[in-house]
Amino acid sequence: LVLVHDQSGLVVKRYMGAETLFHDLSHSLGPGSITVDGRKTTVSAELKELNSGLEEGKADIMGVWNILFMMDKGELPAAEAPQVWATYFVGIFRAVRFGIDEAHGQGAAMQYGYLKEKGAFEWVPAQQRFRVNFDRMEQGIRDLTADLVRLQGNGDYERTKAFFDLHEPGSRRFPV
Repeated sequence: LVLVHDQSGLVVKRYMGAETLFHDLSHSLGPGSITVDGRKTTVSAELKELNSGLEEGKADIMGVWNILFMMDKGELPAAEAPQVWATYFVGIFRAVRFGIDEAHGQGAAMQYGYLKEKGAFEWVPAQQRFRVNFDRMEQGIRDLTADLVRLQGNGDYERTKAFFDLHEPGSRRFPV
């Protein structure tokens, strides 16, 4: 229901399960304790109400990145990368159903806005569905993973808020 007909068959249960597993594993990756302005603190203390949405978004995107890493290492078939990208993209719509007042939904909406800006997908009016641009999706996943880990590591509330505001669908920049 989300992807164009020639890509819809790429959505597979195997990578839905793998994304869930790697999402949860990715919660343990990235900074927890940080130093801001010379004082020891935590990411959650610095990012306050933004922390949960950022963390869920980071776990989603880093989960996909780690699946691709396993493919690079030969642990999973690299030829199935298009299945990973398609399944992950469709999963954004599953998670955003919680709404942007909930952490998973907020993280998913941010991912949608970020990847839209990167050209990782496009709307195809004739089919009333999306088409994933695999090359741009891979680059978007790489860039977003790095951006989110940096935001956590810096513990900069204002920059994190601006990041979410910039990449939120429905904003002036990203009309739905």
